[in-house]
Amino acid sequence: RLLAEDLVRQHSWQANQEFRLASSFSGPFNFSVGGNYMHYETVEDYYVFINSMTAFSWIFSGQGAGDRTRGPWVPNVSDGSECLGRFGGLKYNDPAHGGGEPTVNQCVYIDPNPIESLDGNGHNYFRSNNPYVLNSYAAFGEGYFDVTPDLKLTGGLRWTQDQKHFTLVPSQLLSNGWGYPSNGVVDQQWDAITGRAAVNWTPKLNFTDQTLVFGSFAHGYKAGGANPPGPVLPTFSEADANPIHPLTFKPEYIDAFELGTKNTLFDGALTLNLSAFYYDYTGYQISEIVDRTAINLNFNAKIKGAEFEAVWEPVPGLRFNASGGYQDARANKGENAVDLMDRTAGNTDWMVVRPFPTQASNCILPVSVVTTLLQQQNWSDMNLSHGNSVLSCSHAYADLTDPVTQMPYRAPTPGNPLIGSGTATGAIGGPTSIPAGYQGFNPLSAPNGGAGFSKDLSNNTLPNAPPFTLSLGAQYSVPLTEDWAGTLRTDFYWQDDSWARIFNDNPYDRIRSYTNLNLTAILTNQGGWQVMGYIKNVLNTTAITGAFLNSDDSNLTTNVFLTDPRLIGLRITKNW
Repeated sequence: RLLAEDLVRQHSWQANQEFRLASSFSGPFNFSVGGNYMHYETVEDYYVFINSMTAFSWIFSGQGAGDRTRGPWVPNVSDGSECLGRFGGLKYNDPAHGGGEPTVNQCVYIDPNPIESLDGNGHNYFRSNNPYVLNSYAAFGEGYFDVTPDLKLTGGLRWTQDQKHFTLVPSQLLSNGWGYPSNGVVDQQWDAITGRAAVNWTPKLNFTDQTLVFGSFAHGYKAGGANPPGPVLPTFSEADANPIHPLTFKPEYIDAFELGTKNTLFDGALTLNLSAFYYDYTGYQISEIVDRTAINLNFNAKIKGAEFEAVWEPVPGLRFNASGGYQDARANKGENAVDLMDRTAGNTDWMVVRPFPTQASNCILPVSVVTTLLQQQNWSDMNLSHGNSVLSCSHAYADLTDPVTQMPYRAPTPGNPLIGSGTATGAIGGPTSIPAGYQGFNPLSAPNGGAGFSKDLSNNTLPNAPPFTLSLGAQYSVPLTEDWAGTLRTDFYWQDDSWARIFNDNPYDRIRSYTNLNLTAILTNQGGWQVMGYIKNVLNTTAITGAFLNSDDSNLTTNVFLTDPRLIGLRITKNW
């Protein structure tokens, strides 16, 4: 039976050093300055194992494609190495299967190891390998000035330099050979000046014990980066084209405004904090899966909202807490992108076409062109592959030729006969006819290079940004003996509906609201012992908390993230 499994493994290390110098003057002015350096290296592998891919690798490679007489693949015994160039160089094809000139790397190498000890060089699985090195330098300074005993001003600046080094390693699913060679590196560097300004006011009010009113503005920055390269896939024609993605993505900048207040009331029995915020993003980074790899897109967006937090202790030992938030997170007017769930954006004159069974990068073509392609027949009686249709995406958008004629586009004119009067010689299996009356297709007229129509994302809600959230909690603590105290606590969380993608396709992208309830009982000893019993997700609710869409070349499968099931546990700790 068909079996598939994902695996992510990562190895990383970093070194970080920071130095700070802070003043302690008796006057109204003080400062803090410093600098830091970070070196970070990581290698992340993402694998997808599908047993049918191993079977395909064994049967459809080596001394004769489609050789089902080779017998079954045997783990730890068969790996396709008998015809890999790295084992003795050139190998003549087996005479029992037709012989022929010597070839190199005509097998798909099969990693014979179990998941726990992969050698990582197999092409019978999907592997996305992403080596990355970061060197980051920063210098910063901040000044504090007490205008009055109740009014304090803060201002600071930060210089950051980020240097990123990416090794581009394309995936090699079902391609001939062994290993994952890189096809280059991308070195990037950004220098950014960021900073913040804030004012804190602590007025003396009759109705509070303590009050802080604050306001701030900050300009922030997040480095850009390089997108992983598109996969290297089996090719069956010179017209086949491996996908090409944007090599890099831009940095993200934010202008953040915040205004709020923190208060203590009723002799410390009540804490009440309120704040409002407004974020203006330039180049907000959102990733998506395209052609079996991840790329990052940049959007301009704005987020506004408010938050509250309250803690109330009406009597000693009894405490209630509540917090909640509202946010309105939307893309700016005029933002747009191609939706892999709906490449034609509802335009019925166009349709999605798969470039080849093993290829990525689905494209769109006019329905009239696809209809004509399906009318074509190869001249060979042994090949009824409908001419050029299986390579139409590559013909149109890699070669920039009309996929029906396989010639550069020429518009019909009154003085010239219609294009549909000849033959196309480059189709699989031989020449094909061009139906009379065909008007031709100019690939340059396709939107976004044939990837699809851009959807207007103006005012669309950003992913994973629920408008409302609410947390409630209650606990009661009481002495049990001279040495032990007991606490009972419950926590409740609710999250509003949100969207998994910026396209806001309903109902597909909608993440439904969900709740979670936890219970805890704690025994604490003055000698440092603590015994905690807990039930997480008391109602055993299974809810989707997030999702990501795989691209349409892999059938728009979706990975979802779920709440953990009900968990009952006991934890004993001792502190010294």
